[in-house]
Amino acid sequence: MTTSHDYGAESFTAPHIALFPNAGMGHLMPYLRLATTLLGRRCRVTLITPSPTLTAAESAVTASFLLSYPEVSHHELRLIPDDDNTTSGNPYFLRFGRIARSIYLIRPLLSSVSPPLSAVVSDLLAASQAGPILADLGLPLYILWTSSAKLTALVDNLSSDPSRFNSSLSQVDFPANLGIPPLPIESVPPPFFSPDHILTHMLVTNARALHLAKGILINTFEGLEHETLKALNHSRIENGMPPLLAIGPLELCRMEPPKTTTPAQAGDYKRWLDCQPADSVVYVCFGSKDPIEVAQIQELGKGLMMSGVRFLWAVKSRELSDKADGVRELLGDSIGEDIVGRGRGMVVSEWVDQDEILGSPAVGGFVSHCGWNSVAEAAAAGVPVLAWPQNGDQGVNAHVVEESGLGIFPKNWGIGNGHRNGPVKGEEIGEKIRDFMKNEGLRARARRIGEAAEVAVGVGGSSHATLTGVLREMARRPPDAVTVTVSRILRYSIPVSA
Repeated sequence: MTTSHDYGAESFTAPHIALFPNAGMGHLMPYLRLATTLLGRRCRVTLITPSPTLTAAESAVTASFLLSYPEVSHHELRLIPDDDNTTSGNPYFLRFGRIARSIYLIRPLLSSVSPPLSAVVSDLLAASQAGPILADLGLPLYILWTSSAKLTALVDNLSSDPSRFNSSLSQVDFPANLGIPPLPIESVPPPFFSPDHILTHMLVTNARALHLAKGILINTFEGLEHETLKALNHSRIENGMPPLLAIGPLELCRMEPPKTTTPAQAGDYKRWLDCQPADSVVYVCFGSKDPIEVAQIQELGKGLMMSGVRFLWAVKSRELSDKADGVRELLGDSIGEDIVGRGRGMVVSEWVDQDEILGSPAVGGFVSHCGWNSVAEAAAAGVPVLAWPQNGDQGVNAHVVEESGLGIFPKNWGIGNGHRNGPVKGEEIGEKIRDFMKNEGLRARARRIGEAAEVAVGVGGSSHATLTGVLREMARRPPDAVTVTVSRILRYSIPVSA
């Protein structure tokens, strides 16, 4: 059965779109949100996930999503075994490589999907392998970029001349015609300084294959990254590269907590938040991937207590023991006792619904590592961010937070572990959080960004119009040819204002 949807002046058969995410929760969640957004536009969605997954969390969240959205078709791409020489190193980077080596197996899967596909949305790190396969099948390829638009400028720099990334420099300069401020060298992801690094090699190889894609979908919006989007799209059109198509903020996924979390655990922090005054709680979370050092965690605990601010702190479960007094054990008896005993703060080690937390009236600030999913969620909710990046693209994203007015970035704290002499002290953390939560001007700016996000995805908004243009092109695709062009996609988008 097919459905039709009005994508403008004419009514088209809704496109059937396959989504193929890469490894890791940071890659998976944007695809699930894109799937939710597409379902809201009455598209047919097929989700293709690599198997086995890298983490149990990916499997649990995927299962929960499919239970919540049974209309989504699901297929697994069975990955070929690892090479004998790739058994050590960063597990995420190695899994990216394993998925790339297995992509040739996707061809029969795509050919057999019914009804026939209109397009495939994949990760950048699959572009060079997936592009030729999809071209042969007559299927347009779109890339879902899982970070900020600002990072694409950095990757463009990297792919054009990797040698310009020299750690002895003080900053990385962008081409003068872009008008993008230089990036301090400490904010550049460390692998970019090593041309032979597996991640750098994959980024450069696939970025140079982007001409095979019809567009780069990105979970951002004009009110957050206006100048960067404007500059990059002008440059890309001149160079014949696919445009950045800002379609965010993507819709939230409404699904039950993964089976790893009991209803009682999920309900505890929600009930606690419901009892707190408006804008009184600072939410603290550093993502689900890499832990921070125990010494820094303990100083953060001290800082939260010294700030005098109510807080909800989501700590990675592997940083806590399974003991009932795991919080006290991690933070030290005195700090752990203060947190547990006084009731002014709450520490959770299980899965939390971050979207729901940021949407709570009680939450007035977010101390974040600045993974792009977290930044986009904070922007959509209009919650100010205290940026404390730890690794990867987070330093770049922290600059987006600061430049957009969404939050503050204390650069003297460094990025991640080992970037300064010892951990940031609790006294300094407490003072910064206290000032951050009292900053009403910052809170007002963040709220305006949240309002701009709502306008962007509403009918007539920039993100809504851009996605409409993409879906029109997908829906009109003839079975024997790919007809998508940059100009036709942008024709249905609201022009970027000065």
